[in-house]
Amino acid sequence: MNSNASRKVARAAASGRSSKVRKQIPIGYYSSLGAIVIAGVFVIGYSRYEKTQPTASSSSIPPSIGTKWRVAFGVDVCGKYVPNLPASAPSTAGGLYSSGDGLIQVAPVSSKATGNNANLANFLKGESSIKITSTSIDVQGKGNVKLSTACGGKGAVITYAVWPSLLVTTPKIYHSASSVKFQNDELVAISVLSQGQKPTKPPSEVALVSSPTTSSSVPVATPSSKSSTNTSPGSSSSASSSSVPG
Repeated sequence: MNSNASRKVARAAASGRSSKVRKQIPIGYYSSLGAIVIAGVFVIGYSRYEKTQPTASSSSIPPSIGTKWRVAFGVDVCGKYVPNLPASAPSTAGGLYSSGDGLIQVAPVSSKATGNNANLANFLKGESSIKITSTSIDVQGKGNVKLSTACGGKGAVITYAVWPSLLVTTPKIYHSASSVKFQNDELVAISVLSQGQKPTKPPSEVALVSSPTTSSSVPVATPSSKSSTNTSPGSSSSASSSSVPG
């Protein structure tokens, strides 16, 4: 009898402990889970904000839609420039296109050509008349040139030479087209030269000099008939050039 009573007491005690354990709430576990959920929601929300709200610094980098810049351009193969690229549509590459006279027109019509997207790599993507790989260059007017056998069998490398203005005589050399971010009135040459050869300015430098820059983003006052009659051509040209950033 005493033995049975003892077993009943032991079972009751064990049952009480199990019930107590089940009734305890794991506060630490649920707190950690809640913190993870809150952190996840914050990260997703912040990422969405960053994607939909560009920073002021990135949106302020020129050129912007409506800007009109010009860049003298040419392709030098072993010391001789090939003919100018043919004209392409103004909408090419978002507004980076060839005007057929050796100039690249930087006239963004979409974000594809604004800010840092206004670069040589993006321009080349829109031009079917030129294709560059790690081993060759294929350009209209010259055909396919293998770098390993170019320039009299001496071999050649492709570099990208940039003269920031007409007054600069020594170019800055880049090894990637995406590194060449366009600026107004600069000169850019794709140079396929053997070791020791130095790039020269593209012949389209002449077109850059003879064709003044205009920009639709700069308001131009329309003179009255009386003032236009009394204004000399020299003063009109001066006013036009002064409205363009250097």
